[in-house]
Formats: sequence, structure tokens, C-alpha cells
Amino acid sequence: MTTTLAAATPALVEIDGMPVRLRGDVEKLMLDLPQEELDYSLFDVWETAWFTRWHRNPDGTIGCRERIYAPAADLAAFRKNLAELADRAGFVAECTTRAA
Repeated sequence: MTTTLAAATPALVEIDGMPVRLRGDVEKLMLDLPQEELDYSLFDVWETAWFTRWHRNPDGTIGCRERIYAPAADLAAFRKNLAELADRAGFVAECTTRAA
């Protein structure tokens, strides 16, 4: 089954103060989202991020602000796993969705 934009929920992921060593862990969580099944013809190509835009903070930590799309159930699992990682490692992470 192909997930379409209508079935996908847009979310904004904001991470800050994360140790660089955890970048791969967060990227893995993002890769676990079923984005490869989305119909990208429905997206504005200029608004779609094809990679995570990480920024480095003066204290040596990193952060990002990315828009992602996935079915609501997958976003809920992603949000939970990201929050658990952030709690364990002591950084700020939010995954918010737009109100309908």
C-alpha cells in the first residue's frame, strides 16, 4: 500500500543541544519512518528536505529543524522514541504536528 499525502501527517522536528555522537541515532529514527512509500509527486520539491540540515552550536552540540511527513501512528512512535532518547541524553527534542 502506498501512503499518500492525504494519509501522511506533516510534523516539525526540532532538536537542540544534542551531543554529536547521537546524530546517527536520530537519523536512524527518521529512516524508520515510511517516507519511501510517500507519493513525492504531491510535495513541493522546493519545500522537501532530502537530508537533515544539522547546525552546530557554540558549545559543540548540534541541532536541527526539519519538516517530516508520515502516517500518524508512525509519527507517534517516532515522537516517543525521540523523547526517550532526549530524556536519557539530556537534550531538547520536540515533534509537533499542525492542528487540523
